Amino acid sequence: MDRNHGDEFGKLFIELVRDTAIMFSNVTIRNAIVGNGSSLVYKSLIENLTEQDVELLQRLAIDIVDTTLHQLLLFFEGRDEFKIMLQSPDGLTNLKEFLLGDLQGYIFIWGEKYSKYPIDS
Repeated sequence: MDRNHGDEFGKLFIELVRDTAIMFSNVTIRNAIVGNGSSLVYKSLIENLTEQDVELLQRLAIDIVDTTLHQLLLFFEGRDEFKIMLQSPDGLTNLKEFLLGDLQGYIFIWGEKYSKYPIDS
């Protein structure tokens, strides 16, 4: 197994977890403004916001997602009893074996490389 396995995990982690969470946050905010779907709960709170306020909410959503993912990776970094394992033809290998440095720092490396949303480090 090579370092590309860790990078492949990072690409999927960003695209399927980070970007999807941010996209759903943006949809929730936008739907609340126009009064669609489950976002009706937020409509009265959001309907009078300026476009600048909406952009701020979207930036906050990105920061919240990034902080949550950072803390998740920090959790795995700091606990030997819990690991993120990657399957290969050779068996299971700890993700940390493919990475240089701390696991939680990779949210920013992978985010810069693979995300369609900006990273604020």
